[in-house]
Amino acid sequence: MKKILQYLVICFLAASAIEVNAQTADPFYLPAIEISTEGDGFNIAIQFNEPFRWKNTSYKSLDKFPQPFFGLPDVPHEIWFQENKELHFRQTDIVFIGTYKNLSEYEIEANVNALGKIVGVFNEQTHLLTFDGLDYSPHFPVPKIILEKSDDLKNWTQINLDGKLPREYHWPAEVKLNFQFNEESQLSFFRVKLGEE
Repeated sequence: MKKILQYLVICFLAASAIEVNAQTADPFYLPAIEISTEGDGFNIAIQFNEPFRWKNTSYKSLDKFPQPFFGLPDVPHEIWFQENKELHFRQTDIVFIGTYKNLSEYEIEANVNALGKIVGVFNEQTHLLTFDGLDYSPHFPVPKIILEKSDDLKNWTQINLDGKLPREYHWPAEVKLNFQFNEESQLSFFRVKLGEE
């Protein structure tokens, strides 16, 4: 058995601040976590189980396109659906602004300045949005994640996650974090909180 297993206990506390359909109690939308060890570290995989939504999301095209400036890498087109029914549609170095409205749960109509009306349809099976002739994958903002450590399960110290957390994740995939473990430390307990403190 790896030495790390002699020291490591993980506790998981799910906060109530993750946005789910009107704070539904449906267990399908509750976050899930998996812990695994790897060498002298451990991995945390968090499945947020957030339901599909349009607002406060971005969509990146599967195809990438050359930028007009020499030496820069190809980039996907990107759509940002804002909370106020406004959208930004970036094609390489040009950003078009417009509005959108729901035609149904998985269909929207965008009215984009200089481009006109574009209907977008989201496929539940493939998790792809077809928009303006291209397929786009959804990306949700990462909810607040707090990792804490304790030696006695009473006093908890927050671990700095700067540089470890992505700003967004490819919905509906999980978010994976990796941490190195200090073998010199005593028995330690870790807990993960999601949402606001």
